[in-house]
Amino acid sequence: MIKSEKGFTLVELIATITIMLIIVSIAIPTSIKFINDGKEREYDLVVDKIEVAAQEYYRENTISGDTISLSSIIDYIDLDEKYFKGNMIKDPRDDNMCLNGEIILKNLRDNDSNIQTYDKYEFTYQDNSVEC
Repeated sequence: MIKSEKGFTLVELIATITIMLIIVSIAIPTSIKFINDGKEREYDLVVDKIEVAAQEYYRENTISGDTISLSSIIDYIDLDEKYFKGNMIKDPRDDNMCLNGEIILKNLRDNDSNIQTYDKYEFTYQDNSVEC
């Protein structure tokens, strides 16, 4: 009687499964890190567009104080429709949150004197995300 040797032994199956588990245990955290890094970069791009919109708003309107609310410049922001939820901007890092901060205007002073240069402001977005 001739014995046919088809299939895998238990040791071969265990070795294969072990190797696959090692690969998966490395791949999943790496993939999650890439996804989170992408969301952070997307958030940074949205913030950059918010700050550019604040500069445009500042040039076209009279500003009193040192802050501009995000709701004031919403029409100036150049973003795809996928970022908007109603009249708010979705936070790319979390789909359940919306951006609801303000832009802080920091007046840069001339280094040679105490005279303020009103045409030179630093626009910084200060985040205050809310659930939307």
